[in-house]
Amino acid sequence: MAGHLERRRRRGLLNQCPHNLDLLCWFCGMPEKITAFCKEGHYHDIEVEDDATLYMEWTNGASGTFITSTGDAPGVNRLEIFLEEALIKAENRKLEIFELEPELGMKECEYRKTADDCFRKIHGVRKEITLALDDNPYFTVFRSFANAFEGKGNLIAQGAEGRNSLMLSNAAYLSSWKYCTVTIPKQNTPEEEQFEKEFETMLRQKQG
Repeated sequence: MAGHLERRRRRGLLNQCPHNLDLLCWFCGMPEKITAFCKEGHYHDIEVEDDATLYMEWTNGASGTFITSTGDAPGVNRLEIFLEEALIKAENRKLEIFELEPELGMKECEYRKTADDCFRKIHGVRKEITLALDDNPYFTVFRSFANAFEGKGNLIAQGAEGRNSLMLSNAAYLSSWKYCTVTIPKQNTPEEEQFEKEFETMLRQKQG
């Protein structure tokens, strides 16, 4: 069992970028469906994925992509969120916000459905904020945990949020292994139990 768990921990989505998945779930909520492509040993002579592309859909109609790789140089760490009336981009310790100007008399998404000029450039206001970094983020997290354990404060993140990113990575693996779109079950449901059984079965098959 120890070796079985060790190999799971070494996988790229679990070892290299689990906190990026945490942020995705925190900012956008859990997706409803996922289609993933995980390439094992694509850049390195290893038995686990070092390149993964996730396409996700949410119940409200939103869609998103998550791309990670250990073979790109010099490397990119960027978050972009496209909203109905704004774009938010975080990269290189800077937060860039582009808000559309109310020049159309309607929301941009509604304008595009009726406009004669579908490629009209929409004007807006761009703001840039330099983000402050915590000099010792691990200490902050551990102190928060200790305080919550002693009844002196609240956790920065609840355990259920950690389960979200784990569920998302497991769904990505299952989708990649089965070459299909996977519906992500809700926590503490019979669907989640069935999902975990299917995941464990396919994981054992992959490990031979």
